[in-house]
Amino acid sequence: MTNQLHQFELYVLRKFSDRNWYYTTIMDKLIKDGFYSQNIDYAIYSLRLKGHLLTYFDQIGQFFQLSNLGRETLLTENNPFLSPSKVLVPTPTTTELQNLKLIKEQDNISAELAKTNTKYQKLAFWVGVLTLSEY
Repeated sequence: MTNQLHQFELYVLRKFSDRNWYYTTIMDKLIKDGFYSQNIDYAIYSLRLKGHLLTYFDQIGQFFQLSNLGRETLLTENNPFLSPSKVLVPTPTTTELQNLKLIKEQDNISAELAKTNTKYQKLAFWVGVLTLSEY
């Protein structure tokens, strides 16, 4: 599994897979590590689609879920923790950037609804529960 992950994805995954994170928190922390936002966007998007990384909105069932088995397998691999200076960053394709834009728009809509609507928060919780039960 690890061989299929890009080094930058592995770096992001090791840094954030121990808990659920807000998307913007991941961005902020990686920018402080010296990465550029477009590359971070791509890495997070790629990991989310592969089901290896959860953000807050993944947890409420809007995107793919991370299986515990996948997480345990990846984190117990004997790979050194990569420092930013050793990480090769991929360049996203036009299609990947378009898909990323859609994901970010969905996240923004979900965030606004969740802030103002308690019914939505309850619905989001149950959507997450139902989504998890399908895996």
